[in-house]
Amino acid sequence: MAKDMKSFIEGKVKKRITGYRNENELIVSEYARENELGRSYKGREILELIQNAEDELTDDLPKEVYISFDGEVLSIANYGEPFSEEGITSLMYSNTSNKKNRKKKVIGNKGTGFRAILGWAEEIRIDSADLHIKFSHKHAQDVLKNEVFKGETLPKGTKAATLVFPEWQDEPYEGEYTTEISLKIKKNDRIIADIREQLENLNGNLLLFLNRTEKLVINLEGREFCFEKKATGPDKVRLSKMEDGEKVYSKEWLLNKNEGLIGDENYSIVIAYDMEGEIPDNPYLYTYFQTDVRFPFPVLLHADFNLNGDRNHLVKNDSSNAKILEDAAELLIDTAIKVYDKGVSYNRLLFLIPDEELEVELQRYDFMGLLKEKMKAAE
Repeated sequence: MAKDMKSFIEGKVKKRITGYRNENELIVSEYARENELGRSYKGREILELIQNAEDELTDDLPKEVYISFDGEVLSIANYGEPFSEEGITSLMYSNTSNKKNRKKKVIGNKGTGFRAILGWAEEIRIDSADLHIKFSHKHAQDVLKNEVFKGETLPKGTKAATLVFPEWQDEPYEGEYTTEISLKIKKNDRIIADIREQLENLNGNLLLFLNRTEKLVINLEGREFCFEKKATGPDKVRLSKMEDGEKVYSKEWLLNKNEGLIGDENYSIVIAYDMEGEIPDNPYLYTYFQTDVRFPFPVLLHADFNLNGDRNHLVKNDSSNAKILEDAAELLIDTAIKVYDKGVSYNRLLFLIPDEELEVELQRYDFMGLLKEKMKAAE
């Protein structure tokens, strides 16, 4: 019920006000933490929004994510699970993502990406089933001044974290989706250009590694792009792209998968091979989304790596990454065997030779050494 959710929000806000009155130090630390997290995702804001939507998709509703940008408002919408009380709490309190409370713990899943969009938005509105709230720095600062400090002059430089104080909205949501997040974008040419660039350059290959999303629709100021993924067999999918209703491409991919467990955390590895034999034009490692680590083999490789703060590079000297790369080397050999199951072994060997020297990040983990070791074991 909307009334219950409204009462929950109001109760949470009152609790935050009381906490800030008792410990003013929290104000400074939470504002700094929110901004630190936002900066760490710079350049990946759209990807993080897609990841948040992907996480809530369910089998009984369309597995679709819709994004629109008209130059002033950026919206992302999806069917599936609506925001829960735990989900709202995870926004209001840094590092308390409800993703961590899910039954299946996944390596590398931190659940802090929503804060990536704070630098873009004047206001953020969330409509999700019975939840209707808005966040803005102006509202948060007003609550800080009028409720926490009771109208007194704020200490110099004191600012409230934007997501600490949600504001309930009585206006009903009239959209068709379960959840829609709408951002009123700052009147800043650089930000607007950044959003356009990220949407225009979005690579549909990311659907290969998203577990739930089958359709991604982008409406960019009247132009519509649609990426769609359909299973064509137990280990094959067809990925297609439409632009304004016309098919741009359609490709079939072989997906070779492996899963494992390190401690109490799960990990998955997926190698995608273009069935037409074309070399990927973006040969990088993926952790659902593309990183900046080149992987110079004729495949795309996704795995649940532990990544650094900007989600673009592997954490150094990480035992989980070492184990995942060891298994990835074995899966790469298995993929070569599947691709050339009736061909000559020489083709398999060529498949396993990188077309350039590995980057330092992969050299640190001795990926070529792991690959050679696994090749000997497979003989």
